[in-house]
Amino acid sequence: DYDQGMLAPRQPNWNNVAVNAYKHELFRKYITTPMDAQEINSSDIVFQHRRATLRSVDDMINEIYNVLLQKQQINNTYFLYFSDNGFQDGQFGQGGDKRQLYEHDIRVPMFMKGPGIAAQSVTERFALNIDIAPTLIELAGGTVPPYMDGMSLVPFMLQRSQIEKTTPTQRQQFLIEYYGEVSNISTGLYGDPTRPIDSWNNTYDCVRVIDYG
Repeated sequence: DYDQGMLAPRQPNWNNVAVNAYKHELFRKYITTPMDAQEINSSDIVFQHRRATLRSVDDMINEIYNVLLQKQQINNTYFLYFSDNGFQDGQFGQGGDKRQLYEHDIRVPMFMKGPGIAAQSVTERFALNIDIAPTLIELAGGTVPPYMDGMSLVPFMLQRSQIEKTTPTQRQQFLIEYYGEVSNISTGLYGDPTRPIDSWNNTYDCVRVIDYG
């Protein structure tokens, strides 16, 4: 009930299809008209339901936190909140799903809490989900194997020196790739053909480059 009636964030790109003529084929060819009232309502309901599913996660975290307090291990524990992908809540006229190469699909926040991490500290340094395993290995006192693709974020989390505070991560770009799916072989599209969420031609490889100026 708490989430009922909440609307997906109305960002500048929300239901904005005017820019789709300059995007890749799925948007340029098929997402050419704004969502109507019914589509907007459906998208907002998905947003509400996704928020509501996190209630059980909140409850679980609260239980774990209280157990750690009772066992006096809270100062020996790191909490990591992350996701594997973003989501479309109406951006560029797509009311749901997560298969595109734009910021709202590929960028997710990461929250960490634990010993050595300054309270309410924020950094714009970027990290990938492949960095989680190396980070946890180093936090546990292990050695990160050289064959792992990711890099440990511990030097940036714990801010052990002024250099580490001001120097960006060595990796300035990363690969994004996806292989399109279809639900209708005759059309080559996935989902409603009037506003598809995927297609055979929605296959891409691209590089996200970070410029620190």
